[in-house]
Amino acid sequence: MLLEKIQDILFCPFCGIDSLKVINNKVVVSCCNRVFKIEDNQIIIFDDTLFSIPEVKTRDGQAKRYLTRPKLRTQKSIMQKWMSNIPNELLSGVSLDLGCGPGPTTKMLLESGALNILAADFSINSLKINKYNCQYLEEKPIYILQDVRDTKLKENSISVLVMADFLQHIIDKNERDKFLNRTLKSLIPGGYFFLSFFNINIKNYLKNDIVGSFVSGTIKYERLNYKDVINSFPENIIVERVMPMNISTNPIFDRLLCSLPFSFSFGRMVVIEGKKESDDN
Repeated sequence: MLLEKIQDILFCPFCGIDSLKVINNKVVVSCCNRVFKIEDNQIIIFDDTLFSIPEVKTRDGQAKRYLTRPKLRTQKSIMQKWMSNIPNELLSGVSLDLGCGPGPTTKMLLESGALNILAADFSINSLKINKYNCQYLEEKPIYILQDVRDTKLKENSISVLVMADFLQHIIDKNERDKFLNRTLKSLIPGGYFFLSFFNINIKNYLKNDIVGSFVSGTIKYERLNYKDVINSFPENIIVERVMPMNISTNPIFDRLLCSLPFSFSFGRMVVIEGKKESDDN
């Protein structure tokens, strides 16, 4: 992805004014008089205050181990099927991988034919691992170091939007609803999206494990009801598929189990796939 393309996608990360420019391979915002550092011509450091935040420190420490987690086998299988149905004209636009972590979604998008990828995360170690894993592929993503909640996107700028496995960590409902609403508005007419998050299954419900935390309280979460999530979507968003995921970490068994009645009561996660209405609708 050409660095210059971010001018058409992002507002100033601080004040939200449309002043972000790429000048002499530097990212500049005149409104706030800032020049942002770019590492290895690919990683834009939008927020260098993140390094001291406990959750970010934990994510940095977990980055190397994340891609070995058993749950990823099932998630990758479902995402590969979704990506295989994305039209080529959308893959030639801008794909946004929010909360990309160390992978695997960025690399999967590249392997599916995406030409212009912007990937965002607040963990610098995750971005560096992600970049390393994509280094031998022809197209080079642009990465931004920033909390996804602070990403200020222009409407109708994104062709393909991936938001995998992080929504549960935005635990304030009002903040979560506003985030989803404005982020989905960034899709172009006809643009595709993939969203996954922690589900409230029967086991969690009986244990009263709806809101909690991991790693000594540094990573907070809230398991979500998919109907409440969908209610926060803009009116022009079409939900095409909702399904449970991760009853099993074996992709074949999981697909079988998730097709059964009452499977939403047992899935650890939920996937929502859809698109923005086209201009023809």
